[in-house]
Formats: sequence, structure tokens, C-alpha cells
Amino acid sequence: MSCWPDATRPLGDAAPVGVVGLGLVGGSAARALVLAGVPVIGTAASADDRADAARAGVHVVDSLDALAAALPPDAAVLVAVPIGALAAVCATLAARLGPDALLLH
Repeated sequence: MSCWPDATRPLGDAAPVGVVGLGLVGGSAARALVLAGVPVIGTAASADDRADAARAGVHVVDSLDALAAALPPDAAVLVAVPIGALAAVCATLAARLGPDALLLH
């Protein structure tokens, strides 16, 4: 059994995690990751959600393109968007990240 983050690797060396949607679900996950010492890069449609996340220590970018450019090609990305936007967001990320990226919803 394994757990994430890898307990054998210091969290200061953790790869950044992407978060799309920084509202109730995505914002809460992003804050928890930041508190655990994991670097988080996130984006959201809402300017208020982006500002709240930035105050919590999330590195906020303004678009999916900027998020994909800031992450390694094998990044884990939490997609916390409304179901109606899910397919388009995942398709955009899949086209811009590497084949080893992990998209979580």
C-alpha cells in the first residue's frame, strides 16, 4: 500500500499539484495541500475565488493554458468545476499536459 504524499520524500520537494476551480471543493483541497507543504498552482473562473486562494498561499494563474505551462507534464490536477464544464476543461488539460498527467475529479 502506498500513500500520497510519499512519506519518504520531504514535502518541501513535493511536485506542484494543479487545481482547477478554487471554490468550495477545489479551494478547500488547495488550502489543505498548502498547509501540508505541497506547492499548489490553481486557477478559477471567479476572481473572488482566485483572490481567496492567493491569500491562502496558492500560486494563482489566470487560465488553463498558464496552469498547464506552470506544471510538469506528469502533474496531478484536481478538476473541481461544475459538471457542465468538466469535459471541456479535461480535454484542454489533456491536450496541454503530458500523457502521464493525472486528472482527478
